[in-house]
Amino acid sequence: MTVLASRSLMLLALVATTSCMTGRINQMANADLEQVHKRTREGVIDARCVTLDGVGPNCGLLARQVTRLGYRQRFNAEHCQEVSAETCDDRFDRMVAARLQLRYAAADFDGVRRDCDANVEHCENLFVYENNLLNSHNARLQRDDDERALEIEQQRRDDLAFAEYYDPVMGLHTSAAILSVVARAHPIHYR
Repeated sequence: MTVLASRSLMLLALVATTSCMTGRINQMANADLEQVHKRTREGVIDARCVTLDGVGPNCGLLARQVTRLGYRQRFNAEHCQEVSAETCDDRFDRMVAARLQLRYAAADFDGVRRDCDANVEHCENLFVYENNLLNSHNARLQRDDDERALEIEQQRRDDLAFAEYYDPVMGLHTSAAILSVVARAHPIHYR
């Protein structure tokens, strides 16, 4: 094999390596983005829900469920035997508050409460209050998704810039130019 032929094969291998590197960088960034977006989709809650009791894992409002007469009667029968009506109401309110906190884990409860204190009409009933929590929860998930996506895209740009900077093809061009100058100054004959 001649020197020219071996250099051509080396050039092809280096071009393929660079192409694979940028392809791999994009592939990893796209996979990371998909994971972030999937996690967000799984956490977002939709107020509308088509289930028998009006609430599902990621849809519906708990208020629809807990404000039904039959639900409250079952709660009273199961959890309020031999306690006063006031104690039962307190238990029920704590249960609803705990379920809201579990369901809307990303919500800014303090911010929603401050808004309710400042604007009573924003929380005139459990439905409105829960809808505020839902909006806060979903907005936080979306903000987190956007921030993480920006970080991933910045990492992609940095990785691609690094790959371009250390591109073996560019290095090969520089090396070939130097070898050409040296070869002309000191001719060597290969068979």
